[in-house]
Amino acid sequence: MGYFRTVTASLMAAGALSAALALAAPAAEASVVWVRDGNGGNVFSGGPGSVNLTINVNNSNVSVAAGAFVLQYNFKPTAPAGNDPNWTTFLTYCLEPDEWLGITGTTPRQGSFVEGIGNTAEYAADAVALTRLVNTHFADSLTSANKSAAFQIALWELAFDSTVNLANGAFKFTQGGATPTAVRNQALTYLNEANWVTGGDNLDVILRINNQDLIIQVPEPATLALFGLGLAGLGMAARRRRATRA
Repeated sequence: MGYFRTVTASLMAAGALSAALALAAPAAEASVVWVRDGNGGNVFSGGPGSVNLTINVNNSNVSVAAGAFVLQYNFKPTAPAGNDPNWTTFLTYCLEPDEWLGITGTTPRQGSFVEGIGNTAEYAADAVALTRLVNTHFADSLTSANKSAAFQIALWELAFDSTVNLANGAFKFTQGGATPTAVRNQALTYLNEANWVTGGDNLDVILRINNQDLIIQVPEPATLALFGLGLAGLGMAARRRRATRA
């Protein structure tokens, strides 16, 4: 993985369903949540894939693997057992380009679920922009590794920098070497506020999973049963492939 602060018709369907990430916890200002990688492989296994990139954080170049994580969450007051039936798979991205995710295997890591990203001190100023970006482009970001990496870049730019400019500021996308131009261009497309929707699902956040913050959306209860079908379609598609904001 990297250093973090984080098609087919079947894949498109999975992306659309997972745009409302499954979360069956009761509403709360801040609740204990456990997160693990219970899907085998690495934290990207089962998703659209990742791309190795170079970014610049506070004037230091960093090599990263950028893309959607496929993790599992569980709401228990104490660390749940590995075979606990309440472990639920979800797709997510991280918000901090200067922190490690640091999750490997099935060891649960404790964090805090906050309902409404605007209720956090870290992201209140950017809550509207982050929510609109996610509601507009999350599903599309799951349709290829390049798009997934681009969406991660866009999230980092909004969450970490004061202006939307991938070439300047505290966060920069370093172009050159093996860095694909397609990722940069797609990130700029995602960051075009003129294309963002104004409504959509509530964007929540899981804070401090090994110091990393993760986005998560709370769906309506009727979508929960469908989410598993979306992930199944995502896995089937993967197997077939193997056979400016002011």
